[in-house]
Amino acid sequence: MAWWGSSRNGANPPDDWLTDNLVGIQVPAYKYGWPQTVKFTGEEADELSLLETDLKSYCDQQITKFIIGDLSIEAEFDNYVSECNRRGLARILEIRQTAYDRFMSNQ
Repeated sequence: MAWWGSSRNGANPPDDWLTDNLVGIQVPAYKYGWPQTVKFTGEEADELSLLETDLKSYCDQQITKFIIGDLSIEAEFDNYVSECNRRGLARILEIRQTAYDRFMSNQ
């Protein structure tokens, strides 16, 4: 699968390398998604719903602006990340980690 053979020597891959090998590269990652049997408490689910709804809306708007050129990625990305954090990204991760840890302790 490697385009560089036994030595990377700084060469760039052929233009079609990623396209030809996308399935081999990406598909294994899809096997390790969020386990469907992870359960949240009622309180976790309520808080997660509010936080994720707000964050997803913001992210969708900003990503669209980055894509169409209304915002410069180079100039605005740090602000984007800061705003995601302000909107509760760390708390979302904390809630999800807690639920995942609870799930794994019962395995």
